[in-house]
Amino acid sequence: MKNFFENNKKISIFSICLLVAFVIWLSMSLSRNYVKSYYFSVQFINVPNGKKIINDNILLKTTLEAQGWDLIFRKIKNRKIILDINDYADKGNIKFSNTKSLVQENFSDLKIRDVNPLSFTLAFQNLETKKVPIVLKLEKDFKSNYYLSENPKLSVDSIAISSDIETLKNITEINSETITISEKDTLKNNISLIIPKEIKAAKKSISAQFKIEEYIEKELKIIISVDNKPENKDLIIYPEEIGLKCLAPISIYENISASDFYISADFNNIEVRNDNRILLSIKNAPKRVRNIVLEKDKIEFIIYQ
Repeated sequence: MKNFFENNKKISIFSICLLVAFVIWLSMSLSRNYVKSYYFSVQFINVPNGKKIINDNILLKTTLEAQGWDLIFRKIKNRKIILDINDYADKGNIKFSNTKSLVQENFSDLKIRDVNPLSFTLAFQNLETKKVPIVLKLEKDFKSNYYLSENPKLSVDSIAISSDIETLKNITEINSETITISEKDTLKNNISLIIPKEIKAAKKSISAQFKIEEYIEKELKIIISVDNKPENKDLIIYPEEIGLKCLAPISIYENISASDFYISADFNNIEVRNDNRILLSIKNAPKRVRNIVLEKDKIEFIIYQ
């Protein structure tokens, strides 16, 4: 048993020595300077309105010298070079003739040894501009008998977009992100617009106002109007009035009357001439009512001399 503990003690001491030696070696290794190459992408901001960068996929192969500690802990691989076009007076083609200096300005904490390519020219294209409507994408999570009583009011209903002519031909509208509203919502701000990457847009977000109300069923009797009656003929329709049901917003429920509706028996719509029935159609109704149902869709008529 004594030999067992002595052997384990020797193994533990050996392991500790080995670990210390590894730590010393790692510390010395990470303290040394290394030369390593990375590819850095270039991001351009504040590109002038009406212009597009044709060759914006610039990659700079950069050879740098740094300690091992820096290579591990400074997250060099994920860095980007950001260039503000507003800093350049000439908004035509812009030539960058010293990319090494450019990279060094952005990464002042690193020692840059070489950059490839040594220079590049940023080329611009003039863009066409047009206005397109904004389409609000909604999902409604309302309680029973609650509805939008008016169309949503957008802060802007159209947007100016810019791109090359061919791209603009294929874009007829800009959609918003899909938002969910309940009967308690009256306003939504910062609704993001889905902007295709190949175009520039004047706005990236909008706001929308909503009028959501409880709807109540209303019943009315409406006098039927006869349209396009045969010339020089008298006729009788039966019935002369029709029952109607609809859902009306509570705010205007009491103000809705039979005179707000126009129910037509239009003789131009008779398809079978020997049929003594005529189809009814709703030609006028208050804008905010919904789910209009007539008690019957056809009525009878008699023509006599």
